[in-house]
Formats: sequence, structure tokens, C-alpha cells
Amino acid sequence: MDLKSRLENALRIANTIENNELDYKNLYDLQLHISEALEQSEKVNRKVAQVRLDSLKVGETYKYNPKDVGIFKVLAKDEENWIKTIRTQSGRVTGGFPWDDVYPWPTKVNA
Repeated sequence: MDLKSRLENALRIANTIENNELDYKNLYDLQLHISEALEQSEKVNRKVAQVRLDSLKVGETYKYNPKDVGIFKVLAKDEENWIKTIRTQSGRVTGGFPWDDVYPWPTKVNA
């Protein structure tokens, strides 16, 4: 079942809620459709253009590869040939060269 169908079914089930009550059989189906839709949405490929690291502003986030889990944030651009960054998941301070190719990655902070 495709993502759209999963979401439509979840919405249809949610619309059957009456007096803040949902039949337990429908609750299971609702959870199934929502969890499957979430799984499918995570597989959707993001179309993101590659840019040079020096084109990002301080505070913006990026990935070296869209399929990687590592998200980095630009901390400072004080030096000519080095850009100070931080890996958001671990807090490890790193850096990169201005000419490195990266993928801008929107987060809740800058989306």
C-alpha cells in the first residue's frame, strides 16, 4: 500500500472516533497505518542540490551525504581556509574546508 493510501486510511479511521472513544480493533489499524506511513515517508528520497560549504551561513546545517545520519552545523567562518562545524548528534566540534561539497539540510531550527 502506498503512502497516500496509508494516510487516507488512517484519517478515515480517526474520523470514526465518537465521544473521544475508538474501537480497539480500529486503534490497532490506526497504529498500523500511521507506523507504516512513517516508515514509507522516511524512505522517500530528498532532492537536495549540492553546494560548497563556504556558501552556507553560520547556524545552517548540512550533510556530507543525504543518506548519512550525520548532521553538521556551521559554527564559525573566521579563518580563510577552515570552517568550524559541530556534529549535532554528538556535539563533537569538527571543521571542513570551504571548497567541500555538502548538502544543505533543513532542521526544525532552520526549516
